[in-house]
Amino acid sequence: MVHVHIPEEIIVEILSRLPVKSILKFKLVCKLWNSLLSDPRFSLATKGREHAIFWCSGKRCFSSLDHQYAIREIPRQCWDQRHLDFLGSCNGLVLFSTYDTSYDCYSCCYFYLLNPSTRSFRGLISFSSRMLYGENRITDYPVAYGFCFDKLSDDYKAIMVYYSLSFPSQRALVFSLKRGTTLREVSLPYRLRGTGVLANGNLHWIDENNQEIIDGDLIVCFDEATNRFSKLPPPAVVRGGNEPIYRLGVLDGCLCMSRYTAGGYTFKCELFVMREYGVKESWATLCAISGGANLRSVRGWEPLFFTKSGEELLISGSYSILAYNVQTKSLKEIHTYSGRASFVGPLRYVESLIPAGKF
Repeated sequence: MVHVHIPEEIIVEILSRLPVKSILKFKLVCKLWNSLLSDPRFSLATKGREHAIFWCSGKRCFSSLDHQYAIREIPRQCWDQRHLDFLGSCNGLVLFSTYDTSYDCYSCCYFYLLNPSTRSFRGLISFSSRMLYGENRITDYPVAYGFCFDKLSDDYKAIMVYYSLSFPSQRALVFSLKRGTTLREVSLPYRLRGTGVLANGNLHWIDENNQEIIDGDLIVCFDEATNRFSKLPPPAVVRGGNEPIYRLGVLDGCLCMSRYTAGGYTFKCELFVMREYGVKESWATLCAISGGANLRSVRGWEPLFFTKSGEELLISGSYSILAYNVQTKSLKEIHTYSGRASFVGPLRYVESLIPAGKF
């Protein structure tokens, strides 16, 4: 019998390209493979590992969309609350909150971590609205949020932005998930909304105060190491148009920004990519789509990820998921939400083996 020796580095390279579901099974093959796959230094090949997660309040379940257009329900814990918000994704982990509406619009908030790839799950901490926002809040719920990882402190952080009667501007709370405490509270001269987009280790939002200002900087950045907010230069060409709508995303690790404008019976969608982070001159136009009523569903569109071949870009529209073919410049609808109000998301995440209960 001939024994073939395969170098360890070749084994690691092969295993890194397999689906997470297969990798979890291969841990049981032998002690060597279990040791290799359990090593914190083991990392997955990144190409084709992007997904998007949804929450359906009617079914009270999560679903995941992959680069092959397949949508699969994710086995999950049961939650009594119908109301759920995605706060962000980082390193393959999804941070979300559920909240109780029995007596107040946002009377108690619960934080959870989920790894959709491995199905690992962890409840983190709960806060009453008074603990979170004090007595002087204007809104009963956060208007913007984010999730990131600080390498220096080896800590995941959650950011919650809200309005307060005591201050004319928004306030942001920065939470340490490791400590379960508030690290910082800061006043913001910006108007943020929705889930922050993670690129280059930092979180980003559109400043809604500056959407109509010709020379204003649109993009707000949160530095995970310093816990400070600042501005990032937008594309120089992004101005004009009737009631433009801006959204942020990440494609191949680069920060990108979409712009939707309407004029009469024509609509236009543009996508810009920052090739070199922080460098204004590195912004480039990835695509521009013009059309009539067929583009109404792309209103407020957000780029999700490319298919594995790189030929099509998946886009989240107002009521559907669409695929834009980069070569033919054609747009097709691949999934329509049945009752948009019952869905939350989609939120982009990347497959990983990091357990939700690691810290």
